[in-house]
Amino acid sequence: MSTKDQTSSTKIDPYIKLQLGKNKKAQRKRTQTQKNCGKNADFKNEQAFFDMHEPGLTMLDGDIVLTVAVWDDNMITDDLLGEVEISILRFFDGTKIKEWFPLSLPKSSSKLTSEILLEFDFEAALIGMLSVTIYEGRNLKNMELVGKQDPYCKFDFGKKYTKRSKTVKKGGRNPYFKEEELLFWVSKDNWHNDLILSCYDEDVGSDDLIGQARFSVLPYMVQEEAKQELVQLRNKKDKTGEILMKIEFLPAGTLTIQCIAGRNLLATETMGNQDPYVVFITEGLCQKTTKRTKTDVDGGTEPQWDETLDIKVVDQYNLIVECWDKDALSKDDLIGKTEMSLLPIFKKGFVDDWVPIHAKSKWGGNESAGELHLIFEFVGPPGVAYPQHQPTMDSFDDSERVNVVRKRQKEEAAKAKAEAQAAASAAPKRPGAMPRSDEFSDEEILNAFRFIDLDKNMFIGAAEIRHVLICMGELITDEEVDMMISMVDSDGDGQVSYQEFYLLVTDPDPGRPDFNVKESVAAADAAADGVAPPDGVWSGAGPPPPPNAPPGAGIPSSNAAKQKETQLKQQKKLLLSKFSDDNHLRIDTVERIYTKFHQIDKDGSGQIDFAEFCSLMEIEPTGEYRQLFNLFDEDNSGDVDIKEFMLGLLNFTNTDKEHKLAFMFKVFDEDHSGNLSEDELVKILRGNHMASEAAVLKKAKTIMKQADKDGDNEINYEEFQVIAQKFPNILFPDFKRGS
Repeated sequence: MSTKDQTSSTKIDPYIKLQLGKNKKAQRKRTQTQKNCGKNADFKNEQAFFDMHEPGLTMLDGDIVLTVAVWDDNMITDDLLGEVEISILRFFDGTKIKEWFPLSLPKSSSKLTSEILLEFDFEAALIGMLSVTIYEGRNLKNMELVGKQDPYCKFDFGKKYTKRSKTVKKGGRNPYFKEEELLFWVSKDNWHNDLILSCYDEDVGSDDLIGQARFSVLPYMVQEEAKQELVQLRNKKDKTGEILMKIEFLPAGTLTIQCIAGRNLLATETMGNQDPYVVFITEGLCQKTTKRTKTDVDGGTEPQWDETLDIKVVDQYNLIVECWDKDALSKDDLIGKTEMSLLPIFKKGFVDDWVPIHAKSKWGGNESAGELHLIFEFVGPPGVAYPQHQPTMDSFDDSERVNVVRKRQKEEAAKAKAEAQAAASAAPKRPGAMPRSDEFSDEEILNAFRFIDLDKNMFIGAAEIRHVLICMGELITDEEVDMMISMVDSDGDGQVSYQEFYLLVTDPDPGRPDFNVKESVAAADAAADGVAPPDGVWSGAGPPPPPNAPPGAGIPSSNAAKQKETQLKQQKKLLLSKFSDDNHLRIDTVERIYTKFHQIDKDGSGQIDFAEFCSLMEIEPTGEYRQLFNLFDEDNSGDVDIKEFMLGLLNFTNTDKEHKLAFMFKVFDEDHSGNLSEDELVKILRGNHMASEAAVLKKAKTIMKQADKDGDNEINYEEFQVIAQKFPNILFPDFKRGS
């Protein structure tokens, strides 16, 4: 806060009075007095806090008014220099506003030129834990006539919420409290209360009050770090010493528990169905929280709750889960319970699992009491690691935690896309339903393709399309070229094959909304599987193979085999993407894991079983990870090729292509010759495209033909870099775009 006055030239000692509301219960604050100020007083950004616990008490005629009055502190009577009334409703949207406000004198016709600069910031009150560390007292008033006093501090935070320090025997006027810490839980019910500090001298009869201080906890909710403060004590109006202490507010995160259902629960009723409910208990250093679900009447051993509960967490790190049977006429029966760590939830932010519960058996041990389907989500303020205030435990902030909302949206979108693709694959096709256009002959189509295919490899890439369009005088961006290719590219290799080009040209209306080259290719594949096309459609399976084409050009594979491979690839993509998100994988993590494997792979097999896989990846052996492992174990041997898996995983890390390229070459140059053979190139393409050898063999032969300039059937790293520039989408398929 500061003031500006263009007329006054005398020295003043200004201070500000603030009043929120216009009734008897209005909150009032006063700033410190600034001595010997000129016409432009600087209040040194002093802050005043008002709580809006019950805004209705300060509202009058539908408005909440803040009165700001500037006074001059005088020996006898203070003088009002000017005031302004401000409606604060416009500040409730949370936007910080800094503004000059003109001052005026009430009941005066004279116009002032003074202004006051104020900044308003509406902060939402937070739930959390308040830590008060007491260091020492300074110059406390001595309440004893003879000898030293025995001071202690007591804190009151609302009704019936009191904590006190230990007594410092013979502490006298300067007691040392040994940095004792007191913890208070700040909730939605008590945050508006002031924290009242009372310092007493402990006596045999009644304790003597040395002094008091009171302050709001609101400033500590927005304070970025704890700071030591010297708090002035007063007894009535007299100063009676100071207390040095540190106050820190630890904001709570929100643990959301969705209690879905139970299965195979232990039956506690001899007759009829039991009525289960679930209780969740978490306890920290100053707060114990208990939440329970509704009762599923007659839920029996397979209850359904589908209820969501929220628990505020600061330093808690364990959760007790109890399942009970509700009895109307007697005490409720415990079905089973378990205690689980919250650390994995703090780390990942999202856990969906069937949690086993146990009960005491009649022999004294534990027996299974069924399972509960629980979904946990955790969200905390940015940069805050949980659990807080537990220095001996691992803690995890939001940089480690999965963004739950984004993760869910991605998973739902991927699931919807997979379902749509599966439905499209399963739907019966009518191959060749559209008649073939006879606008161009097969020879004209082939000549046009060869004209664009500058390097004569029977594929059209982005560089070739760009070159032809520039020669025609068309300016086009890389994004537009990529979009053109994606509209025709049916297998996601970033190029247009002769088959795809042929089907585009021969379609009678490729501009129609339902035109899809992928479906046209699938229709041609179906025809190759023995389905006869209708009259007017070319009787071959797709376009006629062009002369001198690479093996397999224009000849589609079996439709059934292709469909199965596509579904397998889709499953790998979904699970790998989720695996990468859950474990926050980066290129350095992948490199570290591979180096670690290379050190333990004594026989050089490059194979790994599931137990070794979990140990190497530092993950729990969940069913989801077993499913991912099995997708790469195509021969059901119980082992997977670690290189193939790591390369597939590399597609889902945010890593630049140069880094990926170097890692791929290093891993697959198995004999360390500085060259890659065609077989090694096939393995790279298999891992990158998550496809069979047959599906990538044609791509490998095309690459070798283009890159192997010296004819030794091998490519070195420089040639490998040229391939990456010439065929970027072959080496780096853009799975994140859904290709």
